[in-house]
Amino acid sequence: MSTILITGTNRGIGLKLTEIFAENNWEVIACCRKPKNADKLNEIAKKYNNIKILKLDVSDFDSIEELSKSLKEKKIDILLNNAGVYGNNKGQFFENIDYKSFKDTLKINTLAPLKLSEVFIEHVKSSNNKVIAIITSMMGSITLNTDGKEFIYRVSKCAANMVVKCLSNELKEKSISVIAIHPGWVKTDMGGKDAPVAPEESAKGIYNVLMNININSTGKFIDFQGNELPW
Repeated sequence: MSTILITGTNRGIGLKLTEIFAENNWEVIACCRKPKNADKLNEIAKKYNNIKILKLDVSDFDSIEELSKSLKEKKIDILLNNAGVYGNNKGQFFENIDYKSFKDTLKINTLAPLKLSEVFIEHVKSSNNKVIAIITSMMGSITLNTDGKEFIYRVSKCAANMVVKCLSNELKEKSISVIAIHPGWVKTDMGGKDAPVAPEESAKGIYNVLMNININSTGKFIDFQGNELPW
């Protein structure tokens, strides 16, 4: 049985991805900050015997280290960095930037995926699939940014995209594929009620993308429908 580790699984896309991978007979290591309070995740886990819920706060790097040590001998076919935040809604705009929120958002959206990739590199290297994926956003695309605004979120995701590109170059010799995935504008707590894409649709698309990743895909920025996006 192949294994995927997913961060941020208590709600939204991460929750749906957990269910989809479990349905398709993957072992799912579902990580979230407060497992006891993750009611929907625990309900899904009761339906399957291949979901393991573990505590992880991606903003706490000691927590990341501890998780890696607890899974020391575990082969992880796909490391899916899904956990992310938007940052202070009101502090996203020029001349009104919330720099504390900016710093916190960068840590979660950019530094945490890099840290997770570092500490789980041997787990991924020893697996069959050998995939590291980061959920970023087309809002992190420099080419597609035509109106500015939303500095915190855009910059954090743009930086996450660069993490993907750097990792893809460094890890290709280890046959590890590293990709950035745009999940769409999804109707979640972060995306809001006006978003056009349902979490189920996004998660199904991401699943299909991940099932078709190979070493020739490494270093690419792909949306949930399988289209390559410009950096």
